[in-house]
Amino acid sequence: MAPVEKFTADSADRVLMGAGMLIRRIRTQAQGITGLTLAQESIVARLMDAPDGMSSAELARAEGVRAQTMSTAVASLDKAGIVLGEPDPTDGRRTILRVTDEGRRILTDSRSVKLQWIRDVIDGFTPEERATLDAGMVLLDRIANS
Repeated sequence: MAPVEKFTADSADRVLMGAGMLIRRIRTQAQGITGLTLAQESIVARLMDAPDGMSSAELARAEGVRAQTMSTAVASLDKAGIVLGEPDPTDGRRTILRVTDEGRRILTDSRSVKLQWIRDVIDGFTPEERATLDAGMVLLDRIANS
């Protein structure tokens, strides 16, 4: 394959469309398993990555939504026993949200289904295609972290 001097708008569009289609396809694999909306699943995943918990305002900023929208989502997750709010020991005005054991189980089950689907698809690739995919992941990580 010849080196590409300039990445065209069409190529950038292919990356954008391909990434979006892949994310939607992965998400549909576990649809119905968690009983959560995609937004709720994203909130639970973000809280699992925050060992000290997060406030609703911090979650709203991280998820790019309004505080009122986050409060509504958190309330339904709290009611379902998936997240738990506890008073912040250093600031009584704040509530720190954490994932419950049930929330961890739900997200772990969902992730397992998604990972198995990915493994099943990649198992159908040739060794050369798997190597190409592996090399491309380094570049996709660079894009995602830029």
